[in-house]
Amino acid sequence: MSTIADATQPATPLSPPRGETHPPRYLMHKYWSRKAHNLVRDALVWGCPPGGRVLDLFCGSGVATVEAALSGRHGVGIDLNPLAIHIARHTLEPVDPALLRAAFDRVSRACRDDVLSLYAFPCACGSTATLSHVIWDEFYTQYYHPSQVKYNCPRCGKRGPLHLEPGRRDEARGLGRVIPRLKVSLHASAHQSVATVDELFTERAQLALEEIYQSISELPDRVMRDWMRFVFTAALPQASRLVFVIDHRGRSRSAPVKRKAELGSWTIPNYWIPKRHFEVNAWQCFEQRFRKVLRGKADLPAERISGSGRFVCGDAAEACRALPEQSFDMLFADPPYGGAVPYLGLSLMWAVWTEEAESLNFAREITMPMSNGKTGLARFRAQLVEAFAAARRVLKPGAAVVVTFNQKRADVWQALESALEEAGYRAEGRHHVPGARQSAKSLLVPEGSMQGDVWMRYRVE
Repeated sequence: MSTIADATQPATPLSPPRGETHPPRYLMHKYWSRKAHNLVRDALVWGCPPGGRVLDLFCGSGVATVEAALSGRHGVGIDLNPLAIHIARHTLEPVDPALLRAAFDRVSRACRDDVLSLYAFPCACGSTATLSHVIWDEFYTQYYHPSQVKYNCPRCGKRGPLHLEPGRRDEARGLGRVIPRLKVSLHASAHQSVATVDELFTERAQLALEEIYQSISELPDRVMRDWMRFVFTAALPQASRLVFVIDHRGRSRSAPVKRKAELGSWTIPNYWIPKRHFEVNAWQCFEQRFRKVLRGKADLPAERISGSGRFVCGDAAEACRALPEQSFDMLFADPPYGGAVPYLGLSLMWAVWTEEAESLNFAREITMPMSNGKTGLARFRAQLVEAFAAARRVLKPGAAVVVTFNQKRADVWQALESALEEAGYRAEGRHHVPGARQSAKSLLVPEGSMQGDVWMRYRVE
């Protein structure tokens, strides 16, 4: 694969470049292990002729299918995860920005004032300010207190931060009410420090988000309800308790400097509540995410992608069996990393809010519970054989195949490679590609994360 400017001409598989950071179209909604668009584009240009058809076997958030459309090819993406299809479809589908703004304005008129009233905070000047952020610190195991607030006062213009004295902490705590339908147990596939979905959010955030969600549900236009739910799910991570506080960005932890708390994000693929974390104003999260969606859609010209791709939500093997035989010129596959990223488990937070938790098919997820030893590894390999064999049926003879993978365990690598061989694919080469930036996991646990991905080339025998 190579870096080329003309995406309509086939490339020669040379040493690849480093992955580039995501453009706005892939920053609308969080999803795990999203591949660099430039690397995906180069893979498609190398392996699929202009006007050809690409099958993305485990499409995730849809990068390969979107890049196929942008490079003059037609893509079909398959994924078991309905959230992945939700993200991929909204990334690819065009939308009228004027209608999107009108829908947002209608939601704003319906609930913005009520949501912001949940974040009212008494300023020292005697006026009522609005909280924008609250920092929570763990004092005892799983027992947190608000220690600092940032706010906006319309009278005196103060913004904080304000370090709270013990007597003022109740003013930042919240209302003590929760949303009962969020009392859903988190799935065991995702490591967690809490037990249920409601514990991922402060009580105030639950009430604020419920106001927004119910206002979206009352929109009269079905298409705009769907788009606003996309904005809503995109806003959930930053409104949760999973947002860590950055205290030492670019500095030694031992440096005697005044600590300035900076806003982090949900970066580790589990449900771990940081000992020091942010609560961000939920309306602020929703509004900022809406702006990102507008930028993302402006980054993807509708005239270049209209009708150039589609997505199928379902089991990879079953979906392939429903496709015409020998109808694709290329296969792109970014298979699950052997349980390292529990995609369905991490999607449960979104699915519970949108009342779609029952649609998560954990029984068919291709994964390998790390505690399940040889049995889990054998099941993981068998599922890969089934999926890749079904995909081979729809590929043309001699079709190119690109597989990208990330895993430190040698036995998991062996399971993938043997599965591809058994399914009828002939290896042609591989190379390691560094990521655009070092992952958050590698920064926190360097020994537990492989840097970059390995890209492998195969042919259908």
